[in-house]
Amino acid sequence: MLERTIERWFDEAYAKGYREGCQEGLLLGYLEVLTVQLRLRFGTMPDWVEARLSEASDEQLMGWMGRILTATSLPEVFGQSDQGALL
Repeated sequence: MLERTIERWFDEAYAKGYREGCQEGLLLGYLEVLTVQLRLRFGTMPDWVEARLSEASDEQLMGWMGRILTATSLPEVFGQSDQGALL
């Protein structure tokens, strides 16, 4: 009985760790792709871009990866006017 309970806990912990690891891997992949895209399109990135990227969720990264296709400036990618106000 105790052995089965411990085995079940181990299986659940393993599955949870696997899911979290996969999610973190996806986030890092999105971050890497977007960083390459931004550098190729706009050159060196200012500190504020690095800060935004380091704090971003996977949903934000996906949105920015879509916006980079039509944006004409870094602020536009991130939903800001060139003066910093949100669009």
